[in-house]
Amino acid sequence: MKKILIALCLLTIAAGAVYAEIPAAFRRPVPFFKINVVRPMTGTSCVIGSTCSITWDINNIQKYPTVWMEIVYPDGTPTSGAYPVQNKGYYYDWKPDPSFADPGVLCEQFRIKIYTPDNKYKGMSGLFKVGNPPNGCTW
Repeated sequence: MKKILIALCLLTIAAGAVYAEIPAAFRRPVPFFKINVVRPMTGTSCVIGSTCSITWDINNIQKYPTVWMEIVYPDGTPTSGAYPVQNKGYYYDWKPDPSFADPGVLCEQFRIKIYTPDNKYKGMSGLFKVGNPPNGCTW
């Protein structure tokens, strides 16, 4: 008598295509390692037109000449596109542009997300706000 293993899965059939759900036993999160984004720290208030320091620890990611950076909402949702920067552990002192004066985003909370091109290493800064000169936003 032979034993036969049958894998069960759900199928979705759409016009011209068949989709199979991946069994739960095979669904695993893709592992990644953390980049320690040091600045901006939680509670920082960046000022439109003035420099705002962005720094990260490069110890685990020295082999990457470039990392990707983007401004995201607190939950990690992008505000716009990401752009590559040299992986020196710091970025030129970023100057928030006048678009942050828009009433829909003025003094809202943001984070800086930094990740390697292969998405193996990722990190996000503390929460910060961007406001009008001279003092930015209160917390």
